[in-house]
Amino acid sequence: ALVEAPLGGSATLKGNPRETWWPARIAWENGSVNFLPLKWQSSGDTTGIIGLDALICVPAGISAVQPGEKINARLIRAM
Repeated sequence: ALVEAPLGGSATLKGNPRETWWPARIAWENGSVNFLPLKWQSSGDTTGIIGLDALICVPAGISAVQPGEKINARLIRAM
């Protein structure tokens, strides 16, 4: 199941013509749950999945996801 929460932090996630699943941590910011994107270069970057809590779904064809925007993510482990 997917969970909806705002994109946390200050990083903007770039869009892609294809759907992208971006590694993230779950964090509390401003009194609510947020998904904080982890540093990640590509699908071959296995270091980006160390310590992940969730995978953020960046839908196909969007230009970017801005901090504070609601996004969907698949939880990998609960806090």
